[in-house]
Order: sequence, then C-alpha cells, then structure tokens
Amino acid sequence: MQRKSSFNWLRGFTLACLLLLFALLSLGSRQLSFTLDEPSHLAAGYTWLARGEAGLWTMHTRAHPLLVDAWEALPLYLGAPDLPLESFPGWQTNYEHFLEHFTAYLEPAARSEVAGRTPAMLLTVLLAAVVFRWAADLGGPWAGLLALGIMIFDPNLLAHGRLATNDLGLMALGTLTLYAGTRWLRKPSWRLTVVLGALVAVTLLAKVTGVLYAAVFGVQAVVMGFSAHRSGRYWAQFVLIVLLSFLLLWAVFGFSIGPVAGLPLPVSLPAPLYWDSLFVQSDSAAHRLVFALGMRYGGRRWWYFPVAFLLKNPLPLLIGLGIALAGVRRFRKNVGKTVCADSLSCFASWFLTLGLFPLLYGMVILVKGMNIGYRHLLPIHPFLYLFMGVGLVAVLRRSASWKQVLLGLLGLWYSVSTVWLCPHELTYFSDLIGGSSQGYRYLVDSNLDWGQSYKALQDWLALNPEPRPKVVAFSFHPQLYEIAADQLVFTDSSEPLTPYAPAPGRYIIEASLVQGVFGPHAGEDWFSWFRYATPTAQIANALFVYDVPAYDGTWVAQCMTPARALSPNKIATRINPSARQVQFDCTNAWVYPTAGAEVGWYLLRGEHFTLDRSARLSYSDPVFHDAFQSRHLADSRLSMLHPELTNLPPFALYETLSAISWPGAAGAFPAAAATQPLALAEDLSIDEPISLDGPLDFLGSRVFAAEDALEAETWWQVKGDPGERPFSVMAHLLTAGGETLAVADGFSVNLETVRAGDLVVQRHRFPVQTQGDALWLRTGGYWLDTMDLWPVSDYEGDALFVPLPEME
Repeated sequence: MQRKSSFNWLRGFTLACLLLLFALLSLGSRQLSFTLDEPSHLAAGYTWLARGEAGLWTMHTRAHPLLVDAWEALPLYLGAPDLPLESFPGWQTNYEHFLEHFTAYLEPAARSEVAGRTPAMLLTVLLAAVVFRWAADLGGPWAGLLALGIMIFDPNLLAHGRLATNDLGLMALGTLTLYAGTRWLRKPSWRLTVVLGALVAVTLLAKVTGVLYAAVFGVQAVVMGFSAHRSGRYWAQFVLIVLLSFLLLWAVFGFSIGPVAGLPLPVSLPAPLYWDSLFVQSDSAAHRLVFALGMRYGGRRWWYFPVAFLLKNPLPLLIGLGIALAGVRRFRKNVGKTVCADSLSCFASWFLTLGLFPLLYGMVILVKGMNIGYRHLLPIHPFLYLFMGVGLVAVLRRSASWKQVLLGLLGLWYSVSTVWLCPHELTYFSDLIGGSSQGYRYLVDSNLDWGQSYKALQDWLALNPEPRPKVVAFSFHPQLYEIAADQLVFTDSSEPLTPYAPAPGRYIIEASLVQGVFGPHAGEDWFSWFRYATPTAQIANALFVYDVPAYDGTWVAQCMTPARALSPNKIATRINPSARQVQFDCTNAWVYPTAGAEVGWYLLRGEHFTLDRSARLSYSDPVFHDAFQSRHLADSRLSMLHPELTNLPPFALYETLSAISWPGAAGAFPAAAATQPLALAEDLSIDEPISLDGPLDFLGSRVFAAEDALEAETWWQVKGDPGERPFSVMAHLLTAGGETLAVADGFSVNLETVRAGDLVVQRHRFPVQTQGDALWLRTGGYWLDTMDLWPVSDYEGDALFVPLPEME
C-alpha cells in the first residue's frame, strides 16, 4: 500500500512538472512575435499537407525534411485547408516569393502563433517526459525529477521549445528513439522492433541531422550485438528496424530514385531529395557570414560552439555539471546495473548509452555545423539533463546536509534567473559577461535576435510614441504586426539613406543588423555607425533604440594611402551627397578644411590601425600605428569602424568636434625670415601668420622626438586658389652654424581638392639623432617646375628659420 501511495505521489508530481513546463512555454509564447524562420516552417509544412508529394518542392530551397513542419502546420491546415497555393507567386519556382505571399494568410498573427506553436510545445513536453523516464530508469525517481527540473528551467530549452521550428521536434523524436533503442538493446522484442523502426524513420524525417541519431543507434546495436554474442533473432530484428525505417523514409518521397548532387560519383539513390538536402545543409555553413566575440567571420570556426556553450548556459548549470562529475563513478554503476558485470563493461555501457551521441554530434557540429546559433548544439542537452540528474542524486546521497543546502541554493539561483527573464529566454547570456544585456557584443542571430521582440516593441512604443521612429529589420513581418513606426527598407525607390552618417531622428534596429550579419547591403555593413553610438534603450535585449543627433558635416577628408577606402560616389551616397571631398596622404600630411570653422569627417583605411578582440568587444577606439595620425585625431570622435569581410576595405570614420588650434594661434611664435642661414637672430618673435609669395601662409611649427629621428610639423594655410602649378614645402634641418644635416621637403595634399582657408600640416621626418644639439629648421615654399623659392612678404628673405627646442 505504501509503495502504491509513493508511486501515485511520484506520478502526480511528475505530471505537475510537465504542466508547469507547458505553462511556461505557453505564457511565454503569447508574448513573442513570430521569429524569422517560423513562417517558413509553417508554409512548407502546410504545402506538404495540402499537396502531398507535389509539396515536397520546398525542400529544394530549404533543405529541410517536412515531418515536424507538417505537424506544426496541421492546425492551420485543418482551419483553412483550401488555400490556392498554385496561384501564389513563386509556386514551385521561387520559395521566397511564395513564402511572402503565404505569410499574409497567417493573419491574425495571434491565432497563427497559437496554432503553429502548440504542436511544437507538445513535442517539448514529450521530450521532458522521455528525459524523466530515462533518468528514472538510470538512477531512480529522484534522478528523474532532478533531470526534469533542470530541463524545465533551461533557458535555451524554453526559448526554442515554444517556437514553430524543427529544432525541438528533432530533439524530442531523436531522444525518444535513442531511449527506445536502449530498451530494445536491453530486451529485444518484435513489438518494440516495429515501434523503433517507425521512430528511426520519423527522426530522419524531422531534420537531416536526424541521421546522427540513427547512426548512433546503429553503432550501439552492432557493438552490443557482437560484444554480447546476441542470437540470430536479435540480428533479424535489427535488420527489420533498418529496413522498416528505410522503407518509411522512401515512401514519403514516393519511392523515387535518382542522382545525388553531393556525391563525388554520379550514383543514383532512393529518396535523392533527402540526401541532396543533407549535403546542402552540411555545406551551407561554409558560405555564411558569422558574428562572434566582436568580429565577423566567413564560414566555420571550430571554437564557435564551445564559446557559445559557455556564454549561453546559466552559470549554475555549468557549476552543477561540474559537481555531477563527482558522482560519475556511482553514475556508471547505475547505468550498467542491468547490462554489465564489471567496471570496464559498465563504463562501456555508460559510454554507449549516454556518451556516444553527445560525442558524435559534438564532433560533427564542430566540423560541419552552422555557426549561426546555439540551437544547433541543443540536441546534446537531454544527455546533460540525464547525466546531471543521476550524477547529482549520487552526490546528494553522500553529502552532508550543509552541502545539500548549497546545492539547493544553486538550484534556486538557476530557476529564478530563468523565470526572471521570461519570456525572453532566447536572449539569455551568462553572468560571466554581464548578462543578457551584453550578449550582443558576443553572439547574435538566433542566439539573441531572431525577430521575436516586436510585441515588446509595440509595448515600448505605446509608452514612447514620440518621435516616430524608423524601424530597421531583417525579420519583421509588417503585415502581421502593426508597429507605429516607419519601416526603413533599402530599395532603389526608398528614401535616401546615408548609412555612415545617418540623418537625425530615432532608429530602432535589430541586434543582428547592428553587428552587420543580415539585411540588405550586408556586404557593405550599412549599420557600422550604430555600433559605436550609445543606444537610448534596449528593448527585450534584442532591439536597440538610437536617437541620432544632427551633425552638420560639410566635408570628407580621405587619406589616399595606401589607396582610397571609398570612391567619390560612395562618399556621396554613404556619408553626405553634398560634402566637399578632400584627398591627402595621412602618413606625411594632415589637412583641416576650413581651418576648423566647419565640421566634417576623416576617412582612413584599416592598414593604419590595429583593433584587437578586446577593443572590438568594448567598442574602443583603434590604436594607430603612427603617432602623427593619433595626434591629429585626438580632437575627433570615432564615428564608425567598417569591418573586414565586406565588399569594401576596412576603414575608420572620424567626426571632428572642435575648432583647430595652430602653433601661432595663442600668440607669438619664434621664427625669422632671411636669405642666408642664421647663426644668431635678434628678433625671433612673430605674432601673426607669415605670408609668402605663393598660395600658402606660414602658421608655425611643432617638433616631436621619435625613435632615432626628429619629426617636425610645419603648419600652413591655403590662400586664394592654389591653382595647378606644382609646388612643395621646404624643410631643412640645420646646425646653429648653418650646416645642413637633413632634407625632408614635401607637400602631401591633393592640390585639386584644397581651397582657400584650409589648414595643411606637413610632416617632415629627419632620420638623424639630435639629442643635445642646437638646431634650426629652414622652411618655406618653392615652385617645383622652376625650383624658385617664394619670397617672404613684408620680410627680407625667401626662407623662414625656426629654432628647434632641444630634444631630451
């Protein structure tokens, strides 16, 4: 009687936990807008339900089997089975156009969300039931409850378990298949053989990565068959499982036979569309643009998923996983208690049962996985729940009461941190990096921003209606959600947008667009400017609000060394169509258009600076290789950094902020005009610009010590029209006695782009050691075609002599 009462209590508590899971999924689901992929899954599933084999054409584009999609689309199909699919634009020719038209039939969105997501949530609950049952088989009912509790409060599981995609469907069916497989391995039967054959088939049809579940079961069956010397009946049942699953898969594809594009040889196979999809998915990751750890990458990076595992899982879960290792010895004994007789066979049984799939899946995902979201690593999570459930129970049974209390507090931390974030668990990031609000610095895409936050945007706009914002989105379905904003699109007919210097106003942008991963013109990263702007607000951790102030820049000065970063046309369309464009060599000169009276931008290519990973994560200014450039950008603000992996070279764009102070602006500066070198000068004080008989006025000079060199800057102001006659600036380094030590003439600004009033700073590097010497700088201007020096107006002489301070 007591045993029956205990069983009823356990069953009741387990049912309550499953209901809690469904409640968390359902309540959260109602507060989320459709993610980017959900309409696509529903459209493909509906098409297959409505048109059967003729609806398989969507796999050519999507490369996803349709079983889970059809399950999720079933309520929609039952409610409206007669949609005229053949009349939709793109039918059997262009899935994107077809999907765009189908999405209109998802209105009202609230109804379609419930209809499409409820089947997905039921599969998630099925997964939870399997996890409980499997863990209870391994370590007893408390292990089952603990594994179930860990799963219920896993933010990644909750985030994707309520969405109409195939991720959780694959996990539920695949985990059920492997659990049924362990039951069959323990006690083969013809009834379970038939069930298992069907389960393998539906797992394969859930998603192409279902082949990994089937492969693991096959390895388990073969190893156990040979190691335990199983009978012919065992092998007959195994062959029946293989044949039944294959025939069911083949039947779905109409028993078709044909060539498979991904194979190295032209071999025809049954169900070629399925195997084509497998190869398409395995190769697609190599062509994707990925953002991780502050940088953009092309293709795969082996470290992506290990990093995502650390950042996307709660810290108490990681700690609990480590503690569970302490119970691994007891864990092994529990796993193998009915199928092994010694420690070695127990370990082999443990590995085959719970270790083989995570190992195989993890290896494949590291090598071939799509680095676009942690959801692709979720299939290993049920095995984490099982391991932790059994391992932690073993630890708890042996621990002192105070240690049990600590583990309880760890569980409380785990559950509260997840519930606190509800319903935005998709944006969960570990406290290791400062929590979910900082996640955008490390990972985006479906790790953070999948289009799920537009209901939160509706609520935010209700409280903040003014000014009316522009919404920039790659996943927004405007016909489904009425947003009181202007959707900013990027077509030839849309309003002009200067992305590197956006017009004033309020912008609301998805995190993935801010990081340059998606959207129109992603190849040019149109939203680089916003990465270095301070957002006014974050909406659900995934949408960023920017209030852009007016900036009346009138010019763009572009460094042409080693080459230009932007063409004149791109400067006009990306920065300012009316901005004056100035060109200079930033390694030897600097230019201040209008002498700082008007603000503008400096544009320098990435070869001039370094930006390490830490700076990228903190959005710090780059470190310039040359102190000359750093000096002249000190009074400017970094506006944006254009990254690598785009159609354009990396570059930095700076905005000027304040007026320019030249050497003589604050008062008199030491200089004298003469024809011959000066040994001594009685009057070295000049308190205003010195006019020369050429297109420049002298404003003064500065000197800096460099390694094994002396560096001088001469400051000039352009007067009148510089014309087309070539000229240069003289710079000779002299001793006090007039001996020439070095020559560094030059003028490194494009004459065709400067105007009267501009300031030009010419850099002169003298590669000599000068410490402790009394030195003079001889400077002035001269015509390059005749080499004639310019006379100094109001002074006798054709050169200027400036005493240089002693360098220490």
